[in-house]
Amino acid sequence: MFSYVIGPDYTADPASEPCIDCERGVTFDLYIPFKDSAYYNCDPEDNPTLMGNCSNGFCGQMDETEVSRHIRVWIPSSYNDGDETAVMVALDGDLGDGLFDDELPHGKNYGGINILENLMGLDNDERSLPSFIVIAVAVNVGSLSTLSPECGNDGGSERYNQYEVMSDKYARYVDDEVFSFVTNHPEIKSKYPNLRITDDPAGRAAHGCSHGGVAALKMAFFRPDLFGIVIAYSTTLVYFEGNPEISESYPLGHADFWVPKPEGKDLIRSEPKKDIRIFHSVGDRDIVLPPPSEYGDWAVANNETAKALTSMGYETRYAYGLDAYHCDESMMRQDMANSMVWAWAKWKHKQAATTNGSTEESPAKEPPTSGSSHFGAACVVPALLFLLCFVS
Repeated sequence: MFSYVIGPDYTADPASEPCIDCERGVTFDLYIPFKDSAYYNCDPEDNPTLMGNCSNGFCGQMDETEVSRHIRVWIPSSYNDGDETAVMVALDGDLGDGLFDDELPHGKNYGGINILENLMGLDNDERSLPSFIVIAVAVNVGSLSTLSPECGNDGGSERYNQYEVMSDKYARYVDDEVFSFVTNHPEIKSKYPNLRITDDPAGRAAHGCSHGGVAALKMAFFRPDLFGIVIAYSTTLVYFEGNPEISESYPLGHADFWVPKPEGKDLIRSEPKKDIRIFHSVGDRDIVLPPPSEYGDWAVANNETAKALTSMGYETRYAYGLDAYHCDESMMRQDMANSMVWAWAKWKHKQAATTNGSTEESPAKEPPTSGSSHFGAACVVPALLFLLCFVS
């Protein structure tokens, strides 16, 4: 476990700024039809958590000429057609570069693609990233401008249907439908006819913020055979009382990951340890749901999740931001580059070992903490909502 506090003053990592002399990646804007999906077809009979206008057969989209979801694919200049590539799935269609300004619930710029272009292949082992493609998958059908207002980010919406339901459904959707759609799309085929995504979960990451962050966690936790890396900011590990996405199997929703028995399922401590690598974070000014929600404090939920992951020996990194709000742009612009390097370090060294013909992986080095503190001994800081600091 590696935990650290950053802030309250933040300085953007230089890697979050546009690269000046590097080769730029190639971007494709694709549109995947939703009606034929075996997972998210907007039919309320197949997706019973859709409510009100969101159950109109178009997931709340009022313009019924809109029949697809936006997928943006970024392929780095380092990729050679025919090579097997690692992949990072960006939840909400977002890597924080304003790529989907009209579709994002947060609408912030974290410099994500800049980080990739600046750090991929960098001649500095402590700061370099391996090569991988990004597939950014939007939730909504069509544009937010013609979406029914209650269907953007509330209980009963398609975003909650995809991200709040406690299951492996979204992981299967991405693996079964999104990846094949991308690799077989005519626009992709015209430039990269032999694009191949690795089947190794160690080279498959999920990245998100808020509901997208916890969806990324579920992709790996419920299907570690498909996804092995989690990068999650302001992770929504809380209980939304009364929401239609809550099931009898998981009565506390995402709080069931960490709430001890008998009140919760305590999934992290109750299930066998998964072979996955998890970064998550929260801010001390993150969201707190009003009463009567007992498990609605983002900071407490992430602190407790960090404790649970540590007790099980997970490879995990946890950032706690001071004077940081939900999906705080300043915090992420300072932290994301180093946390991305940490998240991908194991895959990078695995690839290096394969290239060198070695059967043993080199140990992954711990990257810097963006100028923040690394706590070497267990401690309790009550002013920080019971944040625990652990031996790394």
